[in-house]
Amino acid sequence: VLGFSTLTRPSSLYVLFIYLFIAFIKEWKQKISKRFALILCCFLLYPLILSPWIIRNHKTFNIMKLSYIDTINLIYFTGAGAIAVKNNLTLEEAKAEIANTYNVPTYTQFMNYLLEEKTYSDFDKKLRKLQLEIPLSNFKYLVISSIKGLGITSIAHSTGEYAYILR
Repeated sequence: VLGFSTLTRPSSLYVLFIYLFIAFIKEWKQKISKRFALILCCFLLYPLILSPWIIRNHKTFNIMKLSYIDTINLIYFTGAGAIAVKNNLTLEEAKAEIANTYNVPTYTQFMNYLLEEKTYSDFDKKLRKLQLEIPLSNFKYLVISSIKGLGITSIAHSTGEYAYILR
């Protein structure tokens, strides 16, 4: 079940480790061979379920990973959020500033790489090098934008109307 949930929402990839930790603690009184069998079973079945999708991504995009969304999120949303707070820009303006400053494709170009006559892996290689540099080089503003984002989403989720006040 966990493997299939990861195919639906890649963030559940981390749930495997939480599950194994809980199962390991819960089964502490069991024989070590039973605990080892549980861990081995999870680590063998989990990749077996995910591997067809990873192979498909390799054939389609020439990348060997589960999802490409991590790079996009870290650069064009997390990093752009920090830059937007730092320079008092909109998110779209911050995305454009990232493209200009770091000489990378714009968010629109990245999402429509086929129109640019480039391969996804061409864009991915260039952006992977920056995926931590952009958010972490603006760490103070990353923290501020994260807190601000949590406040906005909390209000928007609760009321649906008043989130614009915090912008």
